[in-house]
Amino acid sequence: MNEEENIVLQRLSAAGLERCLARLSGASAAAWKLTGSGIFLGTLSEAVRRHDLKEPAAAVYFNVQGEFPFTSLMFFDLADTEHLSKCFMGESFSPAARPGITGEVVFLELGNIVLNSLMNALLNVLKKNTIPGLPRYVDGDMPRILAGLGSVLDLGREFRIFKATLTISRGERSGKSEVFAMIPGELAAELAKTGG
Repeated sequence: MNEEENIVLQRLSAAGLERCLARLSGASAAAWKLTGSGIFLGTLSEAVRRHDLKEPAAAVYFNVQGEFPFTSLMFFDLADTEHLSKCFMGESFSPAARPGITGEVVFLELGNIVLNSLMNALLNVLKKNTIPGLPRYVDGDMPRILAGLGSVLDLGREFRIFKATLTISRGERSGKSEVFAMIPGELAAELAKTGG
């Protein structure tokens, strides 16, 4: 892997997420923080196996089409559904208060916000406009999640992978989420040309 490409990719990706999390912290009743990030080379299957959340888990994912296509996904711990609902939408919108507010609803909305911010952080540098597909949701054990992700991406193709860990804290409780971006080598090379 080209180290300069990795440095630029990590810097742009982390900065985009930090701006997004600062906005979420300002607009909600929780502190949203980026607590770790890194770059590695691997396949989508390998990325999914590197997640640090308990199973069953949930994943929100979407593809960006166009000149520089890539796939991004966000993992959630299903046990954090109530906590993240309160962090994101407040006490009155928690699943306990409103049973219609499911984990899928909360996770899809959060994933849409966070993954769009990550996409924009990368593509705005290249002055590229794109419209991502609608976010999709899958939950369960890892074979089930991989089956869902395999419907949009070749599980064996190698990518430059950005991984970030997010911590969401409210009062004495905290939850965790993980974000992955599967970046083709061509996109990493173009980003490196900009200097980040």
